Amino acid sequence: MTRQFHQLVLRLGPGATSLFLALGGVVISVALCYAVYGLTHYDLTGRPVAVWAPFLVPLAVGIPLARPIVALVVRLSLLTDGLRETEERLVQESHTRRSVEEKLRNAAITDDLTNVYNRRHFFDLLRSEIARAVRYARPLSVAILDVDHFKHVNDRFGHAAGDSALRAVVETCRPLAEHAITIARYGGEEFVLLFPEADELAAVTRSNDLRLAIASTSVRVHNEEIRLTASFGVASLTRADETADRLLARADSALYRAKRAGRNRVDVATA
Repeated sequence: MTRQFHQLVLRLGPGATSLFLALGGVVISVALCYAVYGLTHYDLTGRPVAVWAPFLVPLAVGIPLARPIVALVVRLSLLTDGLRETEERLVQESHTRRSVEEKLRNAAITDDLTNVYNRRHFFDLLRSEIARAVRYARPLSVAILDVDHFKHVNDRFGHAAGDSALRAVVETCRPLAEHAITIARYGGEEFVLLFPEADELAAVTRSNDLRLAIASTSVRVHNEEIRLTASFGVASLTRADETADRLLARADSALYRAKRAGRNRVDVATA
């Protein structure tokens, strides 16, 4: 409050010694409060209205001049408490909104079935990584993975079994792909892998590790075990003007050769 208001309170006499207004709380200390309850302004300063109002209201009954002051202080304190509650509610709503926005963002870039990146987001990542690799003259490779005989799995065991097979492939690759590898669903039974900082030899080695891991994976459906294998096509960045589409087209050609050669193998794209 203003100095004039404080001086007005002082002129009220021994019934109202001082008034303290502070951010986060409103406190009044009177001589009778100490005399009756043994409380000083040190006991009351910064306390919420629920603590000190019960002491002040009875005192104000016997001090006519203090009644409007106490009423004003109580109203100010209630207003402060209301503002604090509003602030807390707004903070909670802000956290909730950010959480919803994060979920929506993840849904926009993630494949629903396998919970890896979708094709559109992978292209965004690949274009960014190609620009970085060209700028700093760093190696970069990609690979397209195709689950072998996937149509046979769907036709014989049903689409639910096919979905389980795709999820099993992702879970098999995920531990090996946590470091410096990004996996995305490319379409159908195909996945695409991004190998930043990996030349052709490194990409082929990692792809073969994934191939071996998938070959040791199986899915049980209706008490029958389905063995899984996958074919890989690997392509490395060789030209500064190469686009994401061109790089993936080369990897797709290598994948086609791997499947023609008998599947469950890794083939490398030509320049």
